Amino acid sequence: MNIEPQRFIKPVIIASVVVALLSLGLFITTHGVLIVHKEGDGEYTLHKTSDQQFDQRPSKSSRMIVASGSYTIEYKDSNASQTKYVEVPNFLRSATVEFKQTVQRQVERVAAKTLGYLMRGPAGELIGADTSKESEFTYTYASTDPTGLSANATRIPFSGLQTIAHNNQLVGFVPTQPVEYDLALTMHDFASSKTTRSDKIYREATPPRLIRPSSATSNTYGVYIAEDQTITLDIYEGTQVKHTFKNIRDVAEGAETKAIALGKQYIAIGFGRNYASPTADHDQYNYQTGEKEENQSSELNQDYVVKIFDTTSQKELRSFSLGKTNTIANLYIADDGKYVAVEDGTGIKVYDSFNGKQVFAYNATSVTSIQWRDNQRLLFSSVRGGLFELNPGEQSAVTLFSSDALRLSSFQVVGNQILFTAFSNRSTASSSPSPDGYIAYLDQATKDNNQLITQLPFITNSFKLASLGNTIYAAKNQSYVPRIDASGDFAGPEFRLITADETLRKEVTEYLQKTLQNYEQYTLVFGENL
Repeated sequence: MNIEPQRFIKPVIIASVVVALLSLGLFITTHGVLIVHKEGDGEYTLHKTSDQQFDQRPSKSSRMIVASGSYTIEYKDSNASQTKYVEVPNFLRSATVEFKQTVQRQVERVAAKTLGYLMRGPAGELIGADTSKESEFTYTYASTDPTGLSANATRIPFSGLQTIAHNNQLVGFVPTQPVEYDLALTMHDFASSKTTRSDKIYREATPPRLIRPSSATSNTYGVYIAEDQTITLDIYEGTQVKHTFKNIRDVAEGAETKAIALGKQYIAIGFGRNYASPTADHDQYNYQTGEKEENQSSELNQDYVVKIFDTTSQKELRSFSLGKTNTIANLYIADDGKYVAVEDGTGIKVYDSFNGKQVFAYNATSVTSIQWRDNQRLLFSSVRGGLFELNPGEQSAVTLFSSDALRLSSFQVVGNQILFTAFSNRSTASSSPSPDGYIAYLDQATKDNNQLITQLPFITNSFKLASLGNTIYAAKNQSYVPRIDASGDFAGPEFRLITADETLRKEVTEYLQKTLQNYEQYTLVFGENL
């Protein structure tokens, strides 16, 4: 049988052309163009919103064709990292993202003490609080000397385990007399040096829990009490109880509701099965009806719901669902009640409380502090990443400060400044119970022009540098050894003045003369254990 090949060539070509056209049409309808404008010579990586990890292949390209959909773009240069959301359209239409260049921030060493909190005193001096030495007391240090040699410690009766700091105020529980087991909420205002105590008394046998305000501009605090299946939340302004929420109970075995966010006017409370064991064989509670229900399933069978209340009327205003999840750690609500930040096991997600839609997500591990700067800016710190500012309206996040030499601990917003404590090096973070005295001044009013010496802190194999004002502190780069005081407690690193040997002095001087144009304006001090 003789087959003519020519008879099959034409149909195959037509079919191939049709397949190619269909493939091209499918490609066009499912892809778009991403245009990246960036200052500097940094690289960026793409992260598809539906995926779990960043694409680890960095790119410097200014234009690329990608599949349509939602992306997170992380851009890194020598100073900081920035992350933005972008929605790439289809039909080869374009979406544009712009990254502006950032500068390094100035870091200053202010005291060689273990600083848990930072506040301002009556004269504007910086005060650091140390809660690591005694559980019943807090030690505060006011010093502008990075050596810590002139710092004077004041012991105030605040429990280190039940203390929060906010807006230059230290709030905690203090035992009353003569009843040893009664606790009173007490506030010390460092700006006025005044201490006041609440009239309401709490029982130490059922330990109350302090809840910090979600925003920097709010002065409300919460005291959460769980006793005999009854959950109560007292909302304070100063030391006065302004509002009380009663019978707040999560569905988890009638247990505590751990995720609570306090704003100026609104409160967000999380309800769900996230704290109950999914295999529990005893009675559970329905958060809507308050009735017991038998748990027969090993799966999460109820959505995690966030409810928004008005603190004055205590009326529920609206709610939204986070789906079936058991990873919610805490909530943070903006003062105007629009945005709610959710901290879970993967990072931070921000939701619009009016429609329940997620407007931004940031993958971050080891988050140490979260706070709304205002209604549009969320600040959070990460031990490894630095200090970030997230803007859900602009769907972007930018690093305000990061350093390979430091690991952040916590931050405080004081007026236009953000003050944060940090461990002096990465190895210290794993061996030290408290940060050891580094802070950064981030002045929001002057944007990026507040740094004094952008190259500090600086670490080489032989020496370290830090600064405060016009003084530069240099020390040998030696292995960190935790210092123990006479009582056996960890006392933090100690900066001891030394007479520098010729080699150390030459190395430091040559670096500073090469780095600083106005080197002669600075005073150089040598020591150990910077």
